Amino acid sequence: MRTLPLLLIAPLLYRPSAARCRLIAANDDEVLRRRIASQLRAEEEKLAQEKLVLQSRVADLAAADTREQEIYEESGGALPVVCLDAMLPRQQLRVETDDDTFCRLLRDVGLGGVFVVTSLHFGQKRLRRSGVLVRVSLVDAPRESDSTPTSVSALLVGRRRVRLRGPPTGLQLRVGRWRREYDDSIVSERALGWGVERFVDRGAPSAAAAAAMPAAAAEASHHTEWSLTPFEVLADADEAPLYEPGGVCDAAWPAEGDSPPPASLVEAAARLSADLEAWRRLAAERSTYDDPAVTAGARARRGDLRLDPALLLARVCRDLGPKPPPEAPTALALWGGALINPLPSLGVSTEVRGAVLEAQGAAERVALVQRAVSRSIANLEGRRPLF
Repeated sequence: MRTLPLLLIAPLLYRPSAARCRLIAANDDEVLRRRIASQLRAEEEKLAQEKLVLQSRVADLAAADTREQEIYEESGGALPVVCLDAMLPRQQLRVETDDDTFCRLLRDVGLGGVFVVTSLHFGQKRLRRSGVLVRVSLVDAPRESDSTPTSVSALLVGRRRVRLRGPPTGLQLRVGRWRREYDDSIVSERALGWGVERFVDRGAPSAAAAAAMPAAAAEASHHTEWSLTPFEVLADADEAPLYEPGGVCDAAWPAEGDSPPPASLVEAAARLSADLEAWRRLAAERSTYDDPAVTAGARARRGDLRLDPALLLARVCRDLGPKPPPEAPTALALWGGALINPLPSLGVSTEVRGAVLEAQGAAERVALVQRAVSRSIANLEGRRPLF
């Protein structure tokens, strides 16, 4: 008869007593209770930390609302200016960046913070002095962080029209722009940096701007350090319907004592309003791009038109809010320019946002958008090329 190894039969021979079993069970219960208590403490600490973060964000947003309201009450201020893309009020620009300087700017401006965005006049190779105040609606870089994030995602929302202050001709200001000379790496790429840029000339500044001209911002020593550039907020009497009710951009309209726009301008705005509806129907219809004469049709046939036009325009219209009435031609022109030049671009209309921002008066803005939308409709219907 073979003998089983002792290691195999030892468990069979050893039977703990009832008292021993109760002690083992008690120890197991104590270990379990400690684990549960530890997990509960960890969850409570996590919830407390999340509550602090939420309270901090709410406080940041409340403070940002106050600062933005002060800018409107004072009709301007001084903020960092970045040459990005032409934006109009209520347009939303989603940015993903790994540029060190831009990451630090978005981190320091923070959730709810504001800065000024302007654009390049490609024909003159100069920057436009008219732009828009943008608010950082979303950002994934905490302001309290001491380290520079390697990448930042943010949502920028256009708020009000602004104009950089300065002489009507020969204006040069220190602002942010993407240039190769700001790249410190071995591979030469465009990087954001602050330097002196030339601006498009214009007519004489408004009396308010001339009277409130502040001293120029102090020069920073390095291109990664931004300057605060003076600007004035622009708001025509018929622009108020563009801004969201109940928000910091809200304004009474029509204001007491304001003169109504001329009847001829209201009629022109009514024609524009009807054409914008026609354009929206054509641009949202996928079959429009089956026509080889349509500018974006080639991209659609190649499969490069990755954006669903209907979904994009539905989101854009949601961001822009209700279409202003023809009795508010400035608001309607700004709304229409943002519609036909959406972010991201559909590529079915000529670019008018920068020109609309620099236009002198409602009539010029309505005419600019009308020409662009008429030309785009003709292309979407296959009657003429866009360019």
